[in-house]
Amino acid sequence: MSRENVDRVVEGRIRAFYDTLVEQDIESMVEMLDSTFELHNPPNAVEPGVRRGQGAARAAISSVFDVWNYTHIDVVRMVQTGEDVVVDLRVRGRARGSGIELDQHFGHVLRFRGDKLALFRWFHRPKEALEAVGLSDQDVSSA
Repeated sequence: MSRENVDRVVEGRIRAFYDTLVEQDIESMVEMLDSTFELHNPPNAVEPGVRRGQGAARAAISSVFDVWNYTHIDVVRMVQTGEDVVVDLRVRGRARGSGIELDQHFGHVLRFRGDKLALFRWFHRPKEALEAVGLSDQDVSSA
């Protein structure tokens, strides 16, 4: 895993957040969220758009857990830029109904307010997450 200029405390919060997803511990996940939390799904997601607040986050992640059982979430790289952290991660799991396996890299942009997660933007590819904060793979590779 590459850890590029990410504070160790923030890194720990990020890892703890992903652990709650693998453990499917919705209540612990919600406790990590700021009261003004925003979840941004991409336009081509099954449920696109913005969800605001802890209740909306609880409903969204419950919907995900109805379909997917995540078995591993491996952080490949974290890059901090200003108040945002871009996370390149590999997600593995299985669809509950069909048994289809998931093994895919995604990109997330996370922002904390104090010790709480305030913003979560997800992208189908890590490159898209970097671009959302004005970076490219070249910018990160040459840093």
